[in-house]
Amino acid sequence: MDLTPDHTAAGRIRPDATGAWYCKRRQLLRELSSRDRRRLEDTASECVFQSRDLLFGTSKTQGCVHILVEGRARLAHFDAEGGEVQLAILEPGEAFHEPAHGEVEPLDLYAEAIAPGRMLSIGLGQMLELLEHDPEAYQTLAEPFR
Repeated sequence: MDLTPDHTAAGRIRPDATGAWYCKRRQLLRELSSRDRRRLEDTASECVFQSRDLLFGTSKTQGCVHILVEGRARLAHFDAEGGEVQLAILEPGEAFHEPAHGEVEPLDLYAEAIAPGRMLSIGLGQMLELLEHDPEAYQTLAEPFR
């Protein structure tokens, strides 16, 4: 396993040049206490998806962290020549970040469902609310907003 600054034994947890951030090999929901998990579930929005659904694309966002509860997704981007580069296959319990972008800004990064499932999505404002209650519990999920 590559243990460069962008990698740890716990998986990828820092952004790379594409703006991608994902956290692999962690069960982020299971790592929370039942109280903290309930608070996250009550705060986050839930999205149910089918295979091949685009989980995020070019629509305007202030940035969100998505946690897969069920299903599988792939995170990919387009390189300078327009070729697709797969960054990660994400499993339940793992998370990825949708960077902030506007309606007219090109976004070469996207996430696509590869199996039906559902995910929780947390925006910056919601994450700040969670961090007020327990900064330590939500520190990994707040990483993309730092």
